[in-house]
Amino acid sequence: MDGEILLKKVQVIIHIGTEKTGSTSLQKMLKSNRDHWKKQGYLFSESMGRMAHLQLVAYSIDDNRDYQLFRVQHEYAPSSARATFRTKVRDRLRDELTSSGRDLKGLLFSSEHFHSRIAMISEIERLRLLLTTLCAEMGWEPVFEIVVYLRRQSDLLESKYFQYLISGGTHSFGRFSEECHIDNDYYNYQVLVSRWMEVFGKESMRIRKYSSDDLIGGDVRHDFLDSVRWPVEGVVFDESLHNRSLSAMGLRTLRFVNRIIPGRLADGRRNPDSQKAYEWIRSVCGEGRPVLLKPQRRTRIDLEFKKSNQAIGLEF
Repeated sequence: MDGEILLKKVQVIIHIGTEKTGSTSLQKMLKSNRDHWKKQGYLFSESMGRMAHLQLVAYSIDDNRDYQLFRVQHEYAPSSARATFRTKVRDRLRDELTSSGRDLKGLLFSSEHFHSRIAMISEIERLRLLLTTLCAEMGWEPVFEIVVYLRRQSDLLESKYFQYLISGGTHSFGRFSEECHIDNDYYNYQVLVSRWMEVFGKESMRIRKYSSDDLIGGDVRHDFLDSVRWPVEGVVFDESLHNRSLSAMGLRTLRFVNRIIPGRLADGRRNPDSQKAYEWIRSVCGEGRPVLLKPQRRTRIDLEFKKSNQAIGLEF
């Protein structure tokens, strides 16, 4: 059509977790290879965070909802300053895209907090509007891909409890496990997928199963690159482990120590004394991956989520 401006299609990937599905390992690999991909026209954003893009998550959160980033990073506190914060985020990202050049082929954002913190359709819409607007300024038509890894809820519960203790938690596993039920959106993947699908469309969703049998090469990093079709030649994979768990003795010891040394300071920052205590416990008690759920309880959890999980399978 005469006068019509043809926009260049650019792949825009948003990796939303979920939590406890190897996101740290994936993000470290993406960070280590950032310059390698940038030379080929693929950008793993640095302006939104060195590894996890918490700035973009915070940008999306509704004004009436709290997010620890605003309380921990004084530059953006209190929450009444969110308009100023959003302007800074938008300007940073615009500058990064401009410096990357109009020939960009792919753009990638990653944060498991998109799973755990984004709870409203309006927040996902705010994210899409930001990215669509900035892409239009660059003369791009964004082709969105929402990549999400789903892990069996009973396994997620056990892994999340370990992270809860590292953060200073003191509850027993029995009490903590009460949060794992179908009405908790954190565990209900059908709700999660439906929200993102409503905003970005079914065609944009990339649903991946997080299990050693389903991941390509048994590794989320290789599986992710295959899913998004980024070039793998020359990519460096760090073989060190991340987010290693404690032995059963270590978990019990950490829970006891947390009652004496709080995991967080008054301003919300991680207590350095708590971190030192954790490192000491790990050196003394050793690492491991203890089974916390009894077989009957695990079966009940799996059955509770069976129908909603199957609904996702039928949809995709």
